[in-house]
Amino acid sequence: MFSVDGKTAVSAVIQAAAELGFSLRERGETDHEDATDKAVIYLRLSRPGTHSALKVAAKDDLRSVSTLIEKILDEWLCEHGYLSAAPKPKTKTIKS
Repeated sequence: MFSVDGKTAVSAVIQAAAELGFSLRERGETDHEDATDKAVIYLRLSRPGTHSALKVAAKDDLRSVSTLIEKILDEWLCEHGYLSAAPKPKTKTIKS
């Protein structure tokens, strides 16, 4: 068993992740570049059944509930002129 305080353990994990090319941060830290582009939003769904419907729809679309909500918001914001359309990701063609 190791005798290390939590802060030291968290720092070691963050450093190890960075050496492997991953970006991890302690809660509350942000990169200045990303600070305006990313946000955590807590959402209360007041209509009964909405969360269950979202879970089914997300599963059918092979994504998580949060990415489905992000997709829905993104599409709505684009359709109503609040956000410019994001470029579509390039798809790879597999040759057989």
